[in-house]
Amino acid sequence: MANDAYEVYFAEKLWELTPAVYRDEDGRGDHPGTLRGLYEVVAREAAKLRRAQDHLWDDAFIELCDDWAVPYIGDLLGARMLSALNPRGNRILVAKAIHYRRRSGTRLVLEQLITDIAGHEGIVTEGFRRLARAWHRLDPADAVAPGPVNPTPPGGLADLRSPRLLDLAGGPFDGFAYRPDVRRPAGLPVPGQPHATRAPLERLEGALAVAGIRKIGFHLYRLRTFLMRGVDPSAADGTTGFRFDPSGRDVPLFQRSTRLSGGSEGLAGTGFPDWREAAAWEVPGPMLCRILGHEDYILSEAALAVLASAPGMTPARLDQLRRLRGERIAGSGRLERAVGLLPDGAFFTQATTLARIRGAALVADCGKAVLIPVSVAVVEMPPEPLPSEAIAAGVLQPWTTIAPGRRLVIDPERGRFRFLGADPAGPVSVSYAVGAPGPIGAGPYPRPDAAARSPTITVLNGGTITAAQLPADGVVEIADSRTYEIGPSQTTVRDLVFQAREGERPYVTGARNWVLQSGINNALLVLDGIWFGSDVAISLRLRGSYRRVRIANATIDPGGAATRDPGAPTLPNIHIVVSGEVDRLEIDHAILGRLSTFGNGQVNRLVIRDSIVQADGGTPAIAMPSGETILERVTVLGDVEVHRLYATETLIAGIGTVRDTQSGCFRFGAYGTGSRLPRPYQSHALTGNESLFTSTRFGEPGYAQVSLAAPRFVRTGAEHGSEIGAFSALNGPIRLEGLRQKAAEYTPFGLLPFFIAET
Repeated sequence: MANDAYEVYFAEKLWELTPAVYRDEDGRGDHPGTLRGLYEVVAREAAKLRRAQDHLWDDAFIELCDDWAVPYIGDLLGARMLSALNPRGNRILVAKAIHYRRRSGTRLVLEQLITDIAGHEGIVTEGFRRLARAWHRLDPADAVAPGPVNPTPPGGLADLRSPRLLDLAGGPFDGFAYRPDVRRPAGLPVPGQPHATRAPLERLEGALAVAGIRKIGFHLYRLRTFLMRGVDPSAADGTTGFRFDPSGRDVPLFQRSTRLSGGSEGLAGTGFPDWREAAAWEVPGPMLCRILGHEDYILSEAALAVLASAPGMTPARLDQLRRLRGERIAGSGRLERAVGLLPDGAFFTQATTLARIRGAALVADCGKAVLIPVSVAVVEMPPEPLPSEAIAAGVLQPWTTIAPGRRLVIDPERGRFRFLGADPAGPVSVSYAVGAPGPIGAGPYPRPDAAARSPTITVLNGGTITAAQLPADGVVEIADSRTYEIGPSQTTVRDLVFQAREGERPYVTGARNWVLQSGINNALLVLDGIWFGSDVAISLRLRGSYRRVRIANATIDPGGAATRDPGAPTLPNIHIVVSGEVDRLEIDHAILGRLSTFGNGQVNRLVIRDSIVQADGGTPAIAMPSGETILERVTVLGDVEVHRLYATETLIAGIGTVRDTQSGCFRFGAYGTGSRLPRPYQSHALTGNESLFTSTRFGEPGYAQVSLAAPRFVRTGAEHGSEIGAFSALNGPIRLEGLRQKAAEYTPFGLLPFFIAET
């Protein structure tokens, strides 16, 4: 309710208009305050009317109006509205209608449509600019000059000495020239092609070349980027090799969006005046080793002023460095060779001096300067992270590497790093970005319920969570993203909330089963924002009598291969086992391992919403022999065996077996052939040969994301036309269809737009 004090104002106004004799009598009667209470009731209704009148003024402005008013304002502008299931896109469409029309057909508008309508980041490429052709004098003067990142001039021959070109080939930053492809995009999805050093790419419309006079490509970055801060990495190879992920998995690192205009996360510009093409390190995609290692140096006067205070840097030596002033030098190797050719080259190529030169001369518009420490940072000696000049990018698959003059090597494609030389001087912490389709499972995204709770006990700085820090009742909050080991089990739960602070993702581990047993009948338990895992086979056990257990925005580790390498070790699937009685078990926006009962354990009502449940080997993912199970927008990677089932928009990548088929329903979903389900409605059977997911390995950016090669009834089979499964509520297909409509409206006449999913 608005804090406008209208109720008090109207109550006092009516009270002042009442004759004093009646006010006096109201305080003297058998029921004093009756008249005053009546006035307060009238005042509340008058306040509602006044607020409604005030809000009528807001409904005249697109920034403030209610959703129902957006189409009416759009009708005044003649805007073609999108689906009502895309309210954000409709509001932005109406607000920027004039902006779009004035700049229709420009790359600025087309790239803004990706962010405004679809809610993704994206790059628009023009196919005619990638055609192999001869240069002519109508080209701009700088069109034939190779750039700092792409050494291939327009229409020219590729510089095969640059390995970065091969990493960027096929994407929006492709630097090669092609012959024209005159075929129209087929509009049929094809399976993704895994790459040795990149995440799988999946095309929305045909595997055709993007070069062509009439073609314009929309490259979409559909995954969201989440930044993890202050994480304890896991030791992987002796005392100097680490993985960024605290559970010991290989997790590809992602780049945070840092575009000054045109982006959805780093938008800081004003739009049209300062728009420019995005660089490869500014988009929220997988971080490639070549991009992290991209270094360019310029010895400017500002850099020389920084070097002037360095030990041994005399004015004469500064004059020698001025010979290289203004020249852009690509790579630290060329920089070392350039300064080594100077008269005092032996001094300049010393490790400490060269590191100072690299730190002072590194330009701001290169991959390393942008990504470190915005997207990835390693802290050896708190509080400052290692500087970019001390870090190199490399491949750490065999954990061996050489990088003279550097302290650290990062492999962003595997999520590994290694210190060179001595062991780390102190406890190491890292910050890094990961990609995910949406906010499911433990993560640093907003959680209003957790933020609204006032903690009674706050846990910090990692270590072991003791019995005193996990009482029978109260709100226990972990205030950082470090690694914790759970202490003794809690056997007297009454009303306990165990949560992570909003914006944090702590990792809680243990070497034995974690038992949460109620101390009274009808106890209450909430687990919110916690990631619980282990490298040994353990389980989370619920014992005793619970009225309600809620697991929200949490990850109970589903296990799986730790790395992509053949024969990689497998982390265990952490089971949730109910051996007591739970009247209502709620799972909301969570990632779980196997969920089952044991012995006389019983769950009267199991409710799972917007979540992912993964089985462990041949055992069912969900096994509830009694009670009622409700699945809403759930992805099940495995079999389901329950007593009674009500499911909607649920994807069971296995066989569903329901005992009571006379009750319940299964609507707008998909299930494995051979399932026994109640009353299927608008649902489809899976043959087992479909390519359903981008990845089923927990830790991959596309974990449980519906593949673009999946059948259409999976990609658009929800009741409202979205995909089925855990990410149905994100309305991805609906937002994409809105982008198609607006791209056709604002693309120049005669061009053929097509869409490519980069993530």
